[in-house]
Amino acid sequence: MDQGGGKRRAGIRARLKLIEIKPIRFCRADNLSGSGDWAPLVSNSWNSASNTARWERGFAALSRFREREGHCRTSRYHVEGKFDLGQWVSTQRYRKDDLSVERKKRLDRIGFVWNWNEYRWENGFKNLLKFRSREGHCRVPILHNEGRFRLGWWVSTQRAKRQKLSGERKARLNKLAFVWKPDRGGRAHRGYRAH
Repeated sequence: MDQGGGKRRAGIRARLKLIEIKPIRFCRADNLSGSGDWAPLVSNSWNSASNTARWERGFAALSRFREREGHCRTSRYHVEGKFDLGQWVSTQRYRKDDLSVERKKRLDRIGFVWNWNEYRWENGFKNLLKFRSREGHCRVPILHNEGRFRLGWWVSTQRAKRQKLSGERKARLNKLAFVWKPDRGGRAHRGYRAH
């Protein structure tokens, strides 16, 4: 008999308990409506009283984090006190369509970032604008940082993912005279400029 499966299920149950998610039991819905689909045996606890209390604890923890750090961008693994804030923030993003308008407004008021990938791209673009206004070009060396932002890596990533970038993003980069195929090695690499 496979003992690993039981241990694995126990581990999953333990992790669900840590983030306070209750497993939902299912039954055939043909007993209820005749449709034959599977349906939850218990009601969705997303708006239950225990979830409301947990949501308020999460919001309070995020508010404290924002007060201290000046933003709401926690890491996925951040723990505030004993509260798993990073997981809570990820859940709000994932379940944003299920959140009430009131909760969304409260999160918006404190500067919640709903789309992390969009935020990161816009931050990279903002840093590229800063570099271009100072240097007069978009040929960013790969190891260049703008403050704590690794702009060289961001630029390199845009070049590598050119085919996957949206038309709007490509147009914004092209408007800055973005260099899609930089010179490699030799004089360009050493910063040499021909007269």
